[in-house]
Amino acid sequence: MSNHPKSTDAATRTAGFEENEKLNALLGKLSAVLRPVQQGLSFDKPQCPVGCIIGNPRSGTTILQQWMASLGVFSYPTNLLTRFSYAPYIGALTQKMLFDPDYDYHGDFQDIRSEVNFQSDLGKSKGALACNEFQHFFRNHMPNFDLEWLDGEALNRVDCSGIEKGLASIEAVLEKPFVTKGSLMQLNLDYFSERLSNLFWIHITRDPIYVMQSILTAREAFYGDRSIWWSSKPKEYRWLKDMDVHHQIAGQVFFTDKAIEDALTKLPDDRWMAVQYESFCNNPIVVYESLHKKYMALDFDLHEEYLGATSFKASNEIRLPASDIDALQTAYTSFQNGLHGDR
Repeated sequence: MSNHPKSTDAATRTAGFEENEKLNALLGKLSAVLRPVQQGLSFDKPQCPVGCIIGNPRSGTTILQQWMASLGVFSYPTNLLTRFSYAPYIGALTQKMLFDPDYDYHGDFQDIRSEVNFQSDLGKSKGALACNEFQHFFRNHMPNFDLEWLDGEALNRVDCSGIEKGLASIEAVLEKPFVTKGSLMQLNLDYFSERLSNLFWIHITRDPIYVMQSILTAREAFYGDRSIWWSSKPKEYRWLKDMDVHHQIAGQVFFTDKAIEDALTKLPDDRWMAVQYESFCNNPIVVYESLHKKYMALDFDLHEEYLGATSFKASNEIRLPASDIDALQTAYTSFQNGLHGDR
């Protein structure tokens, strides 16, 4: 039996994660009308630091984004805004018109009130103003759909100017520093750090055994089949895909974090910060204090007073059989010890 992960393109997603073809068709029509408007705008580059949350899937990127959005000092990609990924300026204007109380003083839209929440299912949230991963925005300017390492030819096809102009247009409307997930850029972090202005990377890590466990269960939840690769494809994917499931996942986790860490250490200290998931859940105010100092170093003053949550429950519980946990841990240790080389 082949160890190759099945193609995600041909794989059938389980109920709740399948594509909505009617919505895709509608968004295609809107894109045809509104994309030229966005392209005709004169925005240049974001003026505020753009927070880019990066890290392994299932490492806490979603709760970190939701937390930052809840503080009131950042703007962030909402489910509504992502419907306008091809025209984010119009999306931001629409969002402001519908949900900003300053533009609804008669309560005309009180029946569609929405807010940030801390609910999600494999990164997907519900609610017009709930956080969205915003990958569709970046995909509009990049040649890849998957979260994967890009070679030189693919990087030459990235529209960095389009990314900057889109982020600048959102900032102009929402008037706060923007924070988003940077998953599609994280495996080529050095390239995007050099070519995009004002990016501030926030790398969250989590105890690898819980990340690996969660990725394995995500494969089963998303596709109903643990043999199908899910999410981030580091550069080493080209040979990890030939290994058994436990080594695939262990290598995915090990090499994704390694690629990010290697790139970050080459950047100035004021361009990034590290967050440990378990510590964040225990005491988020410490993370906010670090954020405040980092943004001050970038000449942007966040509100010094912290008004956010005092703690979160870390979802670190073993849920898989011991045989899976042992196999994942053994595989991860083998990568730590360099037993598989740099193929």
